[in-house]
Amino acid sequence: GKAIYSSEDKHIARYDLETKKSKYVFRDLNFHPVSIAVTDAHIVACGGKGKLLVLNKKNELDFALKKINNDTITKLLIDNVNYNPHFSDQSYNSTNDRLIVCDNSGIIKILSLPSLAVEDRISFGIPINFASISPDNSKMAAVGDSGDVFILNRRGNSFEKIHTLEVTGTSSFACDWNHSSTLICAGSDEGFVTVWDIRNLKPITSFETTRVGEILMPCRNIKFSKRRSVDLLAVGEEDRYVNLIDTRTFRAQQIIDIDESIALGAADPINESSNQYIYSSSVAGLLFSQDCSSLFVEMFYLKLLDSKL
Repeated sequence: GKAIYSSEDKHIARYDLETKKSKYVFRDLNFHPVSIAVTDAHIVACGGKGKLLVLNKKNELDFALKKINNDTITKLLIDNVNYNPHFSDQSYNSTNDRLIVCDNSGIIKILSLPSLAVEDRISFGIPINFASISPDNSKMAAVGDSGDVFILNRRGNSFEKIHTLEVTGTSSFACDWNHSSTLICAGSDEGFVTVWDIRNLKPITSFETTRVGEILMPCRNIKFSKRRSVDLLAVGEEDRYVNLIDTRTFRAQQIIDIDESIALGAADPINESSNQYIYSSSVAGLLFSQDCSSLFVEMFYLKLLDSKL
């Protein structure tokens, strides 16, 4: 879309990509947001033990704070069964938007919006840390506390598991599809990243994250560019580094050092009161702009405390 939503402490901010201005859309939540999902009608944020905010985009006074369970929610994403990417000018009914909730219960839940009524549950048997729906809206990938990468097919109003791929490592926190929905990438906590061709389920490349001493940095974020004229894969590590890979050959790679960017004076265009905080070099999220000319890197903040001795 034309805006980016992010969290700062217990607030949610909206950054307008056209005006380059930001504003808070919700302040003083009773939890720290860990994931935000946005539809045409609603903003949904999660955090803590099963806590959710559902906010009406057109009326910021219309919101609901709900606790859906006691599980730690790790990722929210929006699903719409009626969305067809082959019709670019469609105006599909946003009232059919649904919320997909990943948490540590081992079950992905599909909830209606804005009521949060449970429509379906998909059991995995392990905590699920992340999921991603393919751009063609036909599949979903999910990763969690194992080396398994679950591939699911859309079936009616739900999804069914059809394949299980494997990335080297004992847990994974990120996966993503390329723009044509033919490649899926996942990375592990041990620093190994693999890209598969979903048409034959074969890996086409594997690589490692940055090595610090004897340890590979955990992979925390993965994003393919979604514009056909730009073929890039961004891999965000737990701390400091973002890798940019040319997916035409997977041979050209650029490493972005976040600490160097901050030292050179990189500003935060989104959060309006960032002078109250200092940056942590931990990478919290990645997002390509719609034309793929920019890559937004979300950082964790450390709040400045005025301690008088």
